[in-house]
Amino acid sequence: MRRPRRGPLVLACVTALLLPVSAAQAQTPPDRSVDDYRNAARRALHGCSKAVAETAPSARARDAASARCAAEAKSAVAGKFDAAMVSTMDPAVRAALQRHQAAFITSLAGIAPLPGEASSGYLQRQTGLRCALSHAWTDIEQSEASDRYRTAKGKP
Repeated sequence: MRRPRRGPLVLACVTALLLPVSAAQAQTPPDRSVDDYRNAARRALHGCSKAVAETAPSARARDAASARCAAEAKSAVAGKFDAAMVSTMDPAVRAALQRHQAAFITSLAGIAPLPGEASSGYLQRQTGLRCALSHAWTDIEQSEASDRYRTAKGKP
C-alpha cells in the first residue's frame, strides 16, 4: 500500500497559517499624528475664541485672557506639532506643517479685539485669520496627496 503524499497538505496548512499573520501586518493603522495636530490646534483656537468672548467687556481683561489662553494653547499644541513633524520626512509636508503652525500662532495672537476696533472690523479680521489657517491646512493636504499619489506618465 502506498502512503499518501504530505507535501501539498503541509503547504496548504502553512499557507493558511501565514495568511492571517501577513494580513494583520499589512493592516497597520495609519499614522494619525498630523490629524491629531490639526484637531488639537482647532480645539485650542476655538477654546480661546470662546474664552475671550466670555470675558468682561474691559479691554484689559480681554487682553489678559487672550494672552493666558494663547500661552496655554501653544503649549498644548506644541507636542502634537512635534509629533506631526517627526511622522513625516517629506520636505514639502514639513514645510506646509510649519506654515500651518505659523498661521495658528498668528490666529491666536489676533483673537482679542484691537483697541477701538469696530465689531464689523473684528469679524472681518477673524475671518481673514481663519481663511489663512484653512489655506495652510489645504497646503498640507496637497503636499501629502502629491507624496501618495504620483501621476503616471505615458510613453511618448
